[in-house]
Amino acid sequence: MALIWHEKNLIDKKVWDKGLVTLTYDWKLDFIPGQFVTALYPDESPQFRRLYTIASAPNQYLEIYAVEIDNGHLSPRLVDMKIGDKLLFTNKIKGLFTLAHVPPKENLWLISTGTGLAPYISMLREAGIWNRYKRVILIHGARSKSRLSYDIELKQISESKPLTYLTYVTRESKDKMPRGRLTTLLENGQLEKDAQCEITPSDSHVLLCGNADMITEMTVLFSKLKGLSIHKRRSPGEMTIEKYW
Repeated sequence: MALIWHEKNLIDKKVWDKGLVTLTYDWKLDFIPGQFVTALYPDESPQFRRLYTIASAPNQYLEIYAVEIDNGHLSPRLVDMKIGDKLLFTNKIKGLFTLAHVPPKENLWLISTGTGLAPYISMLREAGIWNRYKRVILIHGARSKSRLSYDIELKQISESKPLTYLTYVTRESKDKMPRGRLTTLLENGQLEKDAQCEITPSDSHVLLCGNADMITEMTVLFSKLKGLSIHKRRSPGEMTIEKYW
């Protein structure tokens, strides 16, 4: 089936930090949290289309969480968009990084760096997650406190739902934020200590989303230290991954 492109207007823009934005478009979609849309500027060739995981909840105005990529083609224009500017989206919503493909466990760990947070925002905004898991632990790693987007909303969710929300920065913080790379914090046991929850194959499932190097290293560590394996349809495991770049 041929792709159909929908032209949509930007109706809201949140600037979190330099080159880091959430963009909202006048298009309500039915999809599964964790899936992505394909975006393209109206005056560009289809070869320059890019994929963006949806941060909004299903049937709400389309929200994408975008960061400017060095030497990127689309992302610099995205972060400079103004209200009323137009962007094209395809009619096909895709992606398998969803809870529909994750077996129910007692504890669900959502681990992300940077804009890898986007699918988790969508998942946490949809009621179904709270019926499947007794506890959800969300971990977001970023360079600095200013890049910990959605922080207020996530803290509010943690006050009314069984969500443990933990953030870490890799650069010096004047606010004495918890620091460290997620790989180091997993290896030295700090992640489990901060979450007050042990990661075990029997009662935990881990989702990893973000920087490809982080995911590769975390996958190795989870396998080595915790005995977890990649989840596949024909070979059930305890880890599901999504590499962003």
